[in-house]
Amino acid sequence: AIAAIVWLCYRSADRIGGLIGAPARRTIARLSAFLLLCIGAQIIITGVVDVAAKMH
Repeated sequence: AIAAIVWLCYRSADRIGGLIGAPARRTIARLSAFLLLCIGAQIIITGVVDVAAKMH
């Protein structure tokens, strides 16, 4: 369900982008990039913790 919502958002991004203006688009892009960075960091942290737990 979440993948479908994300797909719909990306599919209609051009229409939404035309409605909101450049500063809002830039802000949304930065927030999206930050969210992706946080997800990646969480994946790395989880992997390191799991490996460290298996070593003990």
